Amino acid sequence: MRESILSLTNSLLKNFKSGDELCQTDLILEDWSIYHTYSSFIEVEDLDLEDLAYKLVDSGVSTCAVHKNKNTWVKYQNETIKAKTEFNIGEFLNRAEVQLTYNDKSIISDIENFALESWYQSVQFALSEIKLCSDEYLAEYIRADLGVITATVETSSINLALYPQIKLYKNGVVTIAFRHISPKLSLHYSDFIQDHLNLALFNLSNVKVNLGIAKLAPVAYHQHVLKALPVFKRYRLKKIAQRHMQIANQKSETIQVGDFSFSMLNFTRGGDCEKLSTLAQTIFSILAYLSSTQRQVYTHIVYSQKKVNSVGNFWSGRPYVFITSFENQQYSSELNLLHFKDSFNCILGRTYPVINIPQINYANRDYRYFDDYSILISDASILYVWSKKGVENQQEWQDINIGYLIYEQHMVNELAEYGYMIHRMLLNKIKISDDLEKINNLRLQVLEFRSNITDLLRYGELREVLEDSLNKFNTPQLYQQIEKSLVIKKDILLQRYNEKKQTAGMLLTILFGILTSMSLSKVFIEPLWDLAKLPISQDENLQLIYYNSVSFILVIFFIILILRLSDRK
Repeated sequence: MRESILSLTNSLLKNFKSGDELCQTDLILEDWSIYHTYSSFIEVEDLDLEDLAYKLVDSGVSTCAVHKNKNTWVKYQNETIKAKTEFNIGEFLNRAEVQLTYNDKSIISDIENFALESWYQSVQFALSEIKLCSDEYLAEYIRADLGVITATVETSSINLALYPQIKLYKNGVVTIAFRHISPKLSLHYSDFIQDHLNLALFNLSNVKVNLGIAKLAPVAYHQHVLKALPVFKRYRLKKIAQRHMQIANQKSETIQVGDFSFSMLNFTRGGDCEKLSTLAQTIFSILAYLSSTQRQVYTHIVYSQKKVNSVGNFWSGRPYVFITSFENQQYSSELNLLHFKDSFNCILGRTYPVINIPQINYANRDYRYFDDYSILISDASILYVWSKKGVENQQEWQDINIGYLIYEQHMVNELAEYGYMIHRMLLNKIKISDDLEKINNLRLQVLEFRSNITDLLRYGELREVLEDSLNKFNTPQLYQQIEKSLVIKKDILLQRYNEKKQTAGMLLTILFGILTSMSLSKVFIEPLWDLAKLPISQDENLQLIYYNSVSFILVIFFIILILRLSDRK
């Protein structure tokens, strides 16, 4: 009897779970969005953002571009115009009336459907900045949509619809966010990680992009790669580009994606498979091409293209995840963490739990002080998880794209991407440039960003999110590397300066030696010539040349001797 009781007790102890373990359940997602974000930079000093915004819309790459100052570029009556987005904001920044005007007339009803949707999203981001940021500390930028990109994941045959949006800053930093929206079906978190969160790892087939991207991608590539071409090849390349534009127009097709229709074209690169990263790099090259000064057809053929801006030698990619609805969603964010912490850790680590290997506890800190949603940060991703309470409190502001639960938070993510990439841009500038003025201008921008974080964001919680995001992205180590690289660069430039100074001194020595040789020939060479009873030419000018030549040879000999002796020392 005693043995049976002990056996039962041991069995109960083996199967006992702590309170946290008992509550843990697998996460089944319902509504979510991922911003697969790629960042890089264009190697320029300053971009003409307004000119670039016009080119993006006029070329069909974008349907709408909005500047930080609220100037807006759209197609209106088949022409690309610069309109104005006007805000009338309530006293507590919680309500706003917005108008899009051109020549003092509202044109909202005349704008193409998706262009209007894109404008609306840009307005939402702009309102988030007004609410959360101090405008004077925000870097100048433009925001533009790139329509939709459809594709099929080769390994899983999942059909995708990605909505890319770019944010391009005046100093050349650029981010591309491919928004991936949930397909309205329940999904286990492991499938979510494998098929959607880690989408960047997989090849994509049947890729279709908007007509503007399809037209400009090969042109931008050739301008970057094929630079010093002879005239006849430039002419041929121009003809090929014109033919490509014609074929693109002929083969484009109108595709319905959701509530919107798009003019799209298959995007292929000689049989190579696409990935999110290659799509991002294609868009980077198009932006660099459009930001360059382009010659017209005949001047291009004769003189070749002017310098095409190049894309920086570094890019980064990371996903930002927003989970807005899931099975057994709790009323508070604290209870969400209690029930689904293990699942959240897997999403933040972008991997599955492995038996007998301890899992990194990314979800050990929730950066949100209130109970409406959680902010969890890792070095691989940032996760936002809403509670029922939070969603209910925001119902008044809901929109069909769930932007009311996303845009404010993602605006802070954009600041983190900008802060990280401007450090990368400075490090690259130090490596490739010897212009200390340009390096110091960029250093000043980095220092201003770092010192203005406190003033940039109005709320301490958001400052912590931004600062800790930058820490997780290894920005402090990057800054240390910048400081060390600066010291080395200064030493290199000082050495070059000393070498140039030494060369200049040597040239001056030779110059003064030559001038000295003229007087030396009169004072020393001529008496020595007479003393040695050397033959004297009847032509006085020829004899003078003899004197000067001997004097010059002696001076050069002694200059070389002195320089050799100084080098040995």
